[in-house]
Order: sequence, then C-alpha cells, then structure tokens
Amino acid sequence: MEWNKTDIEQLYNSSLFSGLDEQQLKQALKNTQIKRMKSGEQLFSQGEDANHFFWLKAGLVKIYRLSPAGEEKVIEVARPGQTFAEAIMFAGKPRHYHVSADFIEGGEVWCFSNHDFKEILRHSVDTCFHLMTNMSRRLHKHINEIDRLTLQTATDRVINYLLLNMPENNDEIHLLTSKQMLAAQLSIKPETLSRTLRKLNNEGLIKTEGNVIRVLNLEALHKKVEV
Repeated sequence: MEWNKTDIEQLYNSSLFSGLDEQQLKQALKNTQIKRMKSGEQLFSQGEDANHFFWLKAGLVKIYRLSPAGEEKVIEVARPGQTFAEAIMFAGKPRHYHVSADFIEGGEVWCFSNHDFKEILRHSVDTCFHLMTNMSRRLHKHINEIDRLTLQTATDRVINYLLLNMPENNDEIHLLTSKQMLAAQLSIKPETLSRTLRKLNNEGLIKTEGNVIRVLNLEALHKKVEV
C-alpha cells in the first residue's frame, strides 16, 4: 500500500511514532489495517483479545469502561492524531482490552499490530527509552486527571476543563462531544454541569452558546481554582 506523505507526517507528530526512523516506521506500517467507521460503531469491546493498538486519523472515539452493574464511565475521548490502547501490548498474557471504544463521530482509524511494534522495540534500545519517556508523560497526565476527579469540586473540574482546552490566541472553546458526555468525563451529573455553566455565565466569566463556550474573564477563572 502507498502511504500518503501527509499521513506519515501526522504519524510522526504522534508521541508513539516520533522516535521511529524511516525503516522502523515502514515495519510498523507493514501489516497495518485501515478501518473507516460510522458514528455509533464499536471498534473493540472490554474483555476482547488485544492484538492491536490504534491511531485515529479522523473522527472521535469514546473510550470507556462498564461496571458490573452496567454503568458507563468515560475514560477519555480520543481525537484525531491520538494513539490509544497501546499500553496493553506490554501486559502479561492473556492480553485483553480493559476498556471499550466506540466511534461517536464517524472517521478513520489505523490499526497497528502489537506484535510488529514489539519486534521493532526488541531491536532498538534508543526507541524503547523514547517510548518509555512518552508513556511516562501520559501516565502523569492520567494521575493528574485522577487527582482532579477525586480531590476537586464539580465547579473546579469544569473550570479546569475549560482552561486546559482553551486554544491559543482564542477565547472560544468548541465542545466536540455532547454536554452529557462531557459530564461523564468529569464524573459529574449532567444537571450539575448545566448548573455550573449557568452559574459561570451569571457571574460574567463565560458565555455559552450551544456547544461553543466563550471565556470572558480568564484571570477570574484562574483565581477560582487557585489553591
């Protein structure tokens, strides 16, 4: 298969592939499958054999776990350019996905063989260290996320989400998912999210119009979450 130059450049922008040389990337792409998925389609389910990790080229993917009672906990919403489900390749056997992944917006995903990628790592110590550095950063990111979800109030979680997702040189945040899904990510009830956004609106800190949130007073938002 011929690979588009733009796609390859986007792959190199991903932390998982940024440490590979040209030959290693070719090896990783050798058995790669490309899937075009529709909104609502499931990519993999919790407990399924884990033979691949994924790079999202287009669309949005909800990564979540189901409790024994059937309650859904959204872990992350993967966006274009992100990799996911890669950590499982280093787990002991048997290897199963610990989460499920559904497309909430149709798009394209590249499925990379865990076996092929591990073969690349076996032959390059430098690549292993580069990967360990990037995965360590992601681990710290998730630890910080756990802290936010367990130690902060609902208002703090909402404000921190807005601050973390503000684009550079732009005061508008475009929500890529529904407010209900955002509430699930923040581990709060949808009505709590609505009440918090309404409160921030009334205080003149933000202005909400549909799925667009405009920050009116960035300094005041920062002060609200400062310890």
